[in-house]
Amino acid sequence: MSAVGILARRSSFENGKEYRIPDFRSKEERKLYENDNASPFPGAENQCVPPCSQPYDPAAI
Repeated sequence: MSAVGILARRSSFENGKEYRIPDFRSKEERKLYENDNASPFPGAENQCVPPCSQPYDPAAI
């Protein structure tokens, strides 16, 4: 379920871009993702996935 959530999050930030869920039983497909280390956490070395869809604005609440 982790892969589904991660790819769904990426899709949501790319206007619904379709991502195929990889079959991690396949060595070839696992190899495609072995260096994927994107992180939504601020300050992470490889922050490629935004932490949220819009900047937080407490005044908007």
